[in-house]
Amino acid sequence: MKIQTKLTLVLVTFIFTFSTNAQNFEKSKDPFTAIDGKTYHIGDTVILCTAADYGNTFHHFYMGKNLTPIRAYYTAETFNKGDEIDYRFSAHIIKQFRKYDDGRTIALTNKMFGYGIDLNGALQTGEVACPDYLDYWADTTRFFLKKKAFLGALKTLDVIDINTTKEYAYRFDRKTYKANFQDEFSFHSFLSKKKEELEKELSEFDEEKLYVLPVKLEFGSYDFDNNSFPIVWDGNMMPLLRDQTENLIVSDVNSEGIDLMDLNVFLENKDDFTSFKLHPTKAKILVDYRKSSTGSIDRTIYAGVWIKIKRMAGDKFYADYDIADKSKSFLICEVQRMDLFEDDTYLYRYLSTVRE
Repeated sequence: MKIQTKLTLVLVTFIFTFSTNAQNFEKSKDPFTAIDGKTYHIGDTVILCTAADYGNTFHHFYMGKNLTPIRAYYTAETFNKGDEIDYRFSAHIIKQFRKYDDGRTIALTNKMFGYGIDLNGALQTGEVACPDYLDYWADTTRFFLKKKAFLGALKTLDVIDINTTKEYAYRFDRKTYKANFQDEFSFHSFLSKKKEELEKELSEFDEEKLYVLPVKLEFGSYDFDNNSFPIVWDGNMMPLLRDQTENLIVSDVNSEGIDLMDLNVFLENKDDFTSFKLHPTKAKILVDYRKSSTGSIDRTIYAGVWIKIKRMAGDKFYADYDIADKSKSFLICEVQRMDLFEDDTYLYRYLSTVRE
């Protein structure tokens, strides 16, 4: 966005002016407890993320005693000329702490060139990965996408019949399905193999594990009293698997057809998650970054919602929520945590974590 260049220039100018008056420091090897409550020691690893304003210059990763901001990525112009340098999502080991007169503590990561990170500033603005973000990244197999949603629903039903086997094969190996369905002998052999494969996957599926459901939400106006944004949900229900091919099935399958599952998730306690904390500096950066030239603000936010599978909905659920269409299935889940992102990959530009 055009506003980003202006925002970067203002912040860099401020930081440079501030830095020129912050040259006095005291070296230390003592542990440092940052604003996130974590105590950092010499030898600990810190992961840099992206620049606070998503631009090309870090605001809290410096070089030299005068704390000159370092570019996030660039093409080397002198040493190793032509090499592509990219500090985003790079690991840095703490070698020393420098306590400056202005109150900042810099974690020195390269003594030769004086590279260092203002841990508190970087944590407030998302320039380094906090423990919650590292925890989120630790297991990306948690993502509750189409196959896991299908397996999760079947696990609660505890049944495998010819229809579920055909649906599994059709949804997740459609090319081979189409290549075999007209020959009843090869199709029978194909489905037998798929049934064994499905049984194995179901036996390995852990229904006690927390899974991460990607959900697109919105954030409301900033609450300056609580340093938080309200979370705007679009109801408790959202689709997981759609019966999008019902009009095409006849041309794709044997004469028996497939009763495809129309699966939705129901988040029974989503109202317990109403806001997310964000430092005012980062909050303003987010709003400025999302602001268009006309002044409108894109308030879309991307949430990795940690869910616990509970059960498939029964008759009482349909009656309670006045749902007449019983062709729709609902997987009832409990929300236990949310991680919020600016980026639509649900992996980068981390903002905040909310727990139950």
